[in-house]
Amino acid sequence: MQLPVELKLPIGDVVSAAFRLPVQMASTLWTALRWPILLLVVVRLGTMNMGGEQPDIILLMSLSVVLIAITAMIAVPAHQLFITGKTEHPPGLRFGGAEFLYAGWTLGLPILIMVIASLVAMPLVVVSTMTGLGVFGSIGLFIALIVAILVYGRFSMIFPRIALGLDGGLRAAGKMAAGHYWRVGVLGIVFPLLISVLPLFLQSSIGGLIGNVLAIMVSVYFNLVQVAILALIFRWLREFEPESQEEPPEDDDDDPFDGEQPWLDDTSRKD
Repeated sequence: MQLPVELKLPIGDVVSAAFRLPVQMASTLWTALRWPILLLVVVRLGTMNMGGEQPDIILLMSLSVVLIAITAMIAVPAHQLFITGKTEHPPGLRFGGAEFLYAGWTLGLPILIMVIASLVAMPLVVVSTMTGLGVFGSIGLFIALIVAILVYGRFSMIFPRIALGLDGGLRAAGKMAAGHYWRVGVLGIVFPLLISVLPLFLQSSIGGLIGNVLAIMVSVYFNLVQVAILALIFRWLREFEPESQEEPPEDDDDDPFDGEQPWLDDTSRKD
């Protein structure tokens, strides 16, 4: 297959398909993920109703770790379903090796991004502090954001790769996304910041148990949308990038994308 020279990852089509996919696969997702989703709702409700007292820092850290673990229990089978149309995980609560790695990189990748972005922006921040000119600090923050987007774009394919049990770590993830770091990073960092506004609005405007539950459910849906974005990017890169060296997962009759690429028009490829 010969590819157009200027073929670029279609951001609009990926986002549109990612919003539709959890709805189209709602029954399958609920069957596979209902227990970790219900557990997530319970834990989130507990954190929202801890009272007005300042929570203990150890308790907050423990709850954060628990939430990351539950999120991994949802994300790993969701990736499998969105990419292959099936999951090897039986319905229930499962935290195995893939979930452990996924949770670890959910913590580790933001730390890596912050370290690299801080090192790049630090000289301008120092200049701003020494001269008192805030413009240098603002430029430094802007550069840090650009660096964060690019680093996330380079390495974010590690998440679907972990879910599918593929080897290679950050090196393979970076090679897979080569040439698309900016677009992948925008989808992975800027887009979640935009959609996170709605759950916060529901929680603050409605309030009470109803507002909290609505905010959590919308947040769960948006989390699935974000997983779908990474899964669709993975599928697109695997389909259209000739540099990928690993064999793709075997197709299945239940694959919702079998025979079609719903995030791309047929006119965007050349045989």
